[in-house]
Amino acid sequence: MREKGRGGRNTIKSLEDMNREIKFRGRNNWEWYFGSLVLTDDNRNEPFRRTQIKKKLQICFYHAGDWGMGGWQSIVVDPETVGQFTGLKDKNGKKIYEGDIIQFGSQMESKNVVKYIGRNAGFLVKDKFGDWQWLYDVVASTSTEVIGNIHDTPDLIK
Repeated sequence: MREKGRGGRNTIKSLEDMNREIKFRGRNNWEWYFGSLVLTDDNRNEPFRRTQIKKKLQICFYHAGDWGMGGWQSIVVDPETVGQFTGLKDKNGKKIYEGDIIQFGSQMESKNVVKYIGRNAGFLVKDKFGDWQWLYDVVASTSTEVIGNIHDTPDLIK
């Protein structure tokens, strides 16, 4: 919750306002990686480079190593497979990501893809009538289950 502070500005009332987990997933070949999303370039400190610098998306995560001596690792991922964690979980406790195919409704009759819509600044899904619904409202009011995603199981949505 936010309160009006001095000068009419919004202030954070509690740390819960800032406690949302911001996490991404992305696929490299057929392996999924989960963590922070980083955009890097292929810069090798070449002062007279003739080719354009390529941008790469990477997922960074902590990797536990031998004898408890892990470290941070980053993996280049396919940009088409990157999706953000919505902050919500399905009825089985599975995290819901952008690009997941969910099944929902009173009879589990609707299934569609979770999408982030920028102009709405949120995650939405279409219901059985083709109307956009806020993902939060769908998860809160119906039994929702992640049944796949558009990259591994695209045939579920056809």
